[in-house]
Amino acid sequence: MKHLRWGFGFSRNWYNIPEFANWLEESPLPGYAFCNVCRKDLQPGKSELLKHCATNKHKRKISAIGNGTKDDPLNHRIIDLRSDTVTVPNREMREAMKNAVVGDSSYDEDPTVIVLTHCWSRGSLVIMGDQSHMYRASQGSLSEIGNVSQRVVRNLPDGTFDLDDLKNILLSHSPNWPTTTLVCVENTHTRMGGKAVPLQWIENLSQQCGEYGIPIHLDGARLINASAALGISPSRFTRYCSSATFCLNKGLGAPGGCVITGNSDYIE
Repeated sequence: MKHLRWGFGFSRNWYNIPEFANWLEESPLPGYAFCNVCRKDLQPGKSELLKHCATNKHKRKISAIGNGTKDDPLNHRIIDLRSDTVTVPNREMREAMKNAVVGDSSYDEDPTVIVLTHCWSRGSLVIMGDQSHMYRASQGSLSEIGNVSQRVVRNLPDGTFDLDDLKNILLSHSPNWPTTTLVCVENTHTRMGGKAVPLQWIENLSQQCGEYGIPIHLDGARLINASAALGISPSRFTRYCSSATFCLNKGLGAPGGCVITGNSDYIE
């Protein structure tokens, strides 16, 4: 555990010091400073921060991204396109993290949710696309954590799947097979080129699943991207689904985490 030196603490007056421009932030750790270039918590104190910005490592990183000084007169910036998950929190988000409400989940004092809401009974089956992230990645957590079986339908190039294929699975149910309790879709669809899945298809899927009393979960990790691409409010997509998730760290700047949504009974 890090300990502050006695009598020291972060001062927002340091934002006005030219040497600290473009890299100094207040750390989520109370009292600490944070370098958003080196990704490092720092002991507060003007002399300590001046020592940090004089290190070769810090200078190299500043030089790499460009900071609008005489060393970079054109104010060049490097845009990291490896993934939309490399975005980092801004000052306001760090402030929100520091002030986040926490508590003991055993006494319902922590704002978290219970998992496996759709698949309480053993022998549950989830149907999803064969290229979906939940099936290909996530370390097999549906099986590992929830003991839930999965069956896949071949994804089409636009991120959808053939609803007739889904219907054939639902019609061919046997007492010897797991019970289908959920259908999952992904929007946007990562492995199909980041395609924004059409709203009309989701509506058609909802009608078909409704005939069998099967809810839909929307893996909307990048739902905001689909909303922007199609010019449709996110709520237009989620109205056809019993639950939905979207990530806070994909293009939105958070270091991690996601939000799960549903009606009040589902969240309860």
